[in-house]
Amino acid sequence: MRSFRLASAVVGLALGVAITLAGCGSGDDSSGSGTATSSPPPTAATTSPSAAGTTIDVTIAGGKVTPDPSRRVEVKTGDQVHLTVTSDTADEIHIHGYDIEKEVSAGGTVTIAFAADIPGQFEVEAHEISPGLLFTLVVK
Repeated sequence: MRSFRLASAVVGLALGVAITLAGCGSGDDSSGSGTATSSPPPTAATTSPSAAGTTIDVTIAGGKVTPDPSRRVEVKTGDQVHLTVTSDTADEIHIHGYDIEKEVSAGGTVTIAFAADIPGQFEVEAHEISPGLLFTLVVK
């Protein structure tokens, strides 16, 4: 009976950790910033999938993100992603769920390359502009 209770507690703890971790990449904005949580259709306007991976280009100028930050960029699990951000102001680019953060200098460009090996939806943000969403990465 004691081993059954211990096993139940371990399973419950593991489930709680899994749910907590899944919430980080859910795309749910609980910050109260008023960002819509609807899911617009995916777009390939600034993405270029290839054998070498997917390239995503984003520009931040005058506090505005180009292309439209409400877009979703879909990649397959295991794909290489090459994100290039050009900004007219210094900022920090953050890929939620992957815990990747890189600085971009004012008037500079930063490229972030990583393997999309965690399935789910992840917000990619700049921390200094408002709202900071650059796009939503969907790893299938």
